[in-house]
Amino acid sequence: MTGFGSASCSEGGLTVGVEVRSVNNRHRKCLVRLPEEFLPLEGPLERTVVEHFQRGSLTVSVRVQESEGSQAGRIDEQAFQRYLSQLLGMPGVDHSATKIDLAGILNLPGVVVFEQEERIAQIGALAHSAAKEACEQLQGMREVEGQALEQDLLTQCDAIEERLRTIRSALPSISQQHEDRMLQRMREMLESLNVSEDPRDLVREVAFFAERSDISEEVTRMDAHLVQFRELLTGHDPVGRTLDFLTQEMLRETNTIGSKIQQVDVSRAIVEIKSAVDRLKEQVQNVE
Repeated sequence: MTGFGSASCSEGGLTVGVEVRSVNNRHRKCLVRLPEEFLPLEGPLERTVVEHFQRGSLTVSVRVQESEGSQAGRIDEQAFQRYLSQLLGMPGVDHSATKIDLAGILNLPGVVVFEQEERIAQIGALAHSAAKEACEQLQGMREVEGQALEQDLLTQCDAIEERLRTIRSALPSISQQHEDRMLQRMREMLESLNVSEDPRDLVREVAFFAERSDISEEVTRMDAHLVQFRELLTGHDPVGRTLDFLTQEMLRETNTIGSKIQQVDVSRAIVEIKSAVDRLKEQVQNVE
């Protein structure tokens, strides 16, 4: 499902914002975009996001804002003293007439130390909190979309069920038409070959043909699939992949029915069922 969530967290002059976007995908993929200096946070952030979702293509964007105070480093007093001692101990220098630039000493290597690990850890903690809040917002949007999607899926199920009732009511006449057609063809073939007909052979062949063209089992399985489909929609667990499998089975049963039945009115109902199943198959790709 599609959706968007955004949140930010601040602490000690640091502000970390996280945006999470989702588009439809039958699998789960997650792409984290963040500044190169914060690449160590990519793995933890991805784990934080994917634990909220089972399907979808997720894109996570991170932005970091730091105030000037938060970027201040720590002065290494020992390094500072060593530089100062060397300057004061230089021979041939009149220290009473020489002014030492203390600010210049701060620019020397190793005097000001930035605690990068602590900084990244702090940013990581803020990003984790912001990501969880953004995921909750995204989940809320997906739930609203899911309610509309559920209604559409149930509408397609009702359409399939109605067409199955049409087929089921036509089964007795379909069977009789098959038997009559089969008997007529066999009699015509026997007459053309000038062979007398044996009633037992005719009965056996008609029974064999009737068994091959019977669709009662397929219709019954379609009913069972529809019941299970509706039950899964009312649950609270992730059912996207199960629904995907069910629609494949429903399409297989529909194709089997279509291959056995050639009547125009029933064929029209089968075409409509296939259209509804295709709609289900397309939509369940968006179900988590």
